Amino acid sequence: MPPPPGQTLPEPVLPGCHPDPTICFDGTRFVLVTSSFTYWPGLPVHVSDDLVHWEPAGHVLTHPGLPDLDGLDVSDGVWAPTVRCLDGVLHVVFTVARERRGAQTYLCTATDPAGPWSAPQPLETDGFDPALFLDVDGRCWFTACRDSRTPGPAPASCSCASWTAPPDAWSARSTCCGTAR
Repeated sequence: MPPPPGQTLPEPVLPGCHPDPTICFDGTRFVLVTSSFTYWPGLPVHVSDDLVHWEPAGHVLTHPGLPDLDGLDVSDGVWAPTVRCLDGVLHVVFTVARERRGAQTYLCTATDPAGPWSAPQPLETDGFDPALFLDVDGRCWFTACRDSRTPGPAPASCSCASWTAPPDAWSARSTCCGTAR
């Protein structure tokens, strides 16, 4: 379990090269997934009982050639995953970036952090930094930041997009920044 109130955790939570960490509680332990860019196998997974002591559990991406990372610069590839647990199933969404722009978003699932993980399923969306929000009514909200389609300074450089669906249908309704479209 986490440390008692008032007690702080060591920083960094996971020392070393573990960019863009995302953490969830799967009902028995904490699960942490990090970016892997073009390194393979992709999306390292760690588990912890107390948020202090972490153990490697495996990788989300182990299917050869899925997703296709051939020819990508080392700074591109698999960016900023989000892991969430819904009804005992871990869901990881992530972006594959090309030329420093979000190119394709994928979803992988597993019932155990050590796997096996499903092959990456492409989602019908674009952008980068995807996230999942599990609502109390059972819906899962997907959000991501989109690359600007026109040049210009922030805030025009990024727009919010979100989709909601029951857990078994990931594209039931589309909203943009809370407004149905």
